[in-house]
Amino acid sequence: MLGFKKKNKSQEETKKDQTLLEPGRKPDAPKADKKADPPASGEDGGSPPRNKTKKIFQKLSPKRLMVFLVLPAIVAAAAWVGYAWFFSDPGEKPPEYKNIPMPHVSLPEEMRRFCFNQMPDLYKAFAAYNDTVTLFDHEIARITEIGENYPEQKKIADAEKKVWERSKDRLLNAFSKIEDTVKQMYVLFQVNEEQGLAMIQEKKDDLVNTAQDALAPARDQAGNITHQPSQEPDGIIQGLFYTLKKKFL
Repeated sequence: MLGFKKKNKSQEETKKDQTLLEPGRKPDAPKADKKADPPASGEDGGSPPRNKTKKIFQKLSPKRLMVFLVLPAIVAAAAWVGYAWFFSDPGEKPPEYKNIPMPHVSLPEEMRRFCFNQMPDLYKAFAAYNDTVTLFDHEIARITEIGENYPEQKKIADAEKKVWERSKDRLLNAFSKIEDTVKQMYVLFQVNEEQGLAMIQEKKDDLVNTAQDALAPARDQAGNITHQPSQEPDGIIQGLFYTLKKKFL
């Protein structure tokens, strides 16, 4: 038995030696026990290395890091303020009353203020009425001057002058009735505020409509004026009304 085992062992060693001595044959490489290393991150579609961002922040000085972090916040805040400034409601502050001279309106200043506060649309109609009458007066004066310069043709000037005077009279009569109603409202409001407010709510729309109906034909007629007054009124407010009159009438 022992001799047989020794024989087999010697045969196996002989085969192994022969294998090592065969020409052109390389010995088998040992099997690797370790697993292959995974591909570096960032290669072949991998995610970027996380340590790269940390290295960037580590290289920045504290001041630069502060600027890097604060600057985007400042830009965002400025953008928000700009948006709010351009697109937000400018505010609900009511307009302030200013004592604008209206020589063709017979209401005293306190009643015009009352109209401004309680019936702003009617106050605007009074302002337009005053400017329209001023235009009519200038046109009537211009036509009168032409008739005086050419007395032989004075009948032509007088006929045209009457057209403007009739239109002016109709406008004056319509606003005279409106003014009387406003005077009643003002006194009633001073005596009994509750009843005065009730009267305002009842009649303000009718007054505004009456004023607009009276102004409409006068504005159409004033639009035919080709010779506007050359002298611009003094003062900012008067100049504003003069500009609006030239633009819309």
